[in-house]
Amino acid sequence: MVEMIVVVGIIGMIGGIMMFNYGQARKSQNLQIARDALQSALRQMQSNSLSGQPYPGGTSARDYGLKISQTSTAYETFVEQAGTLAYQTLEALTLPQAVSVTNLRVTYNGATTNITDAEIRFFPPFAEIKVTARNGGTTLFFEQAVVIVNFDMIYQGTTQTRSLVIDGVSGRID
Repeated sequence: MVEMIVVVGIIGMIGGIMMFNYGQARKSQNLQIARDALQSALRQMQSNSLSGQPYPGGTSARDYGLKISQTSTAYETFVEQAGTLAYQTLEALTLPQAVSVTNLRVTYNGATTNITDAEIRFFPPFAEIKVTARNGGTTLFFEQAVVIVNFDMIYQGTTQTRSLVIDGVSGRID
């Protein structure tokens, strides 16, 4: 009887450990999926700019871009029409539940600044990256080239994060 109680106790402990690990793996997977989706959206906007995709309706596109904010659980891709102020949202996407953007920052001229909102734009024909950065309601700079944007995605209630870097110098999105 004592042996049976010990075996059941050991099985219970192993089961508890497995359930905990499964929960952590699921959080990690959701975080990675969110990061990959955001990275894919950025690369799609970069690709649209490189390929010369037109503005809807056939006119030239001024730029393609993505808006992201620390104060929102959504981000959006957009296109602007050349020569006008016409702006069209291509896709509005929501981050998975419990995933948020944190540590949004820009590096320009060697100085790193924390921001709350960024618009990352890709300008044809070479997909030159320009960034508009805001901190609250204050615009720090508008469509500035040679800027590096960094941010983390975090699964709330954990220390699990995934980072994303948009390098306006080399054009890399990692």
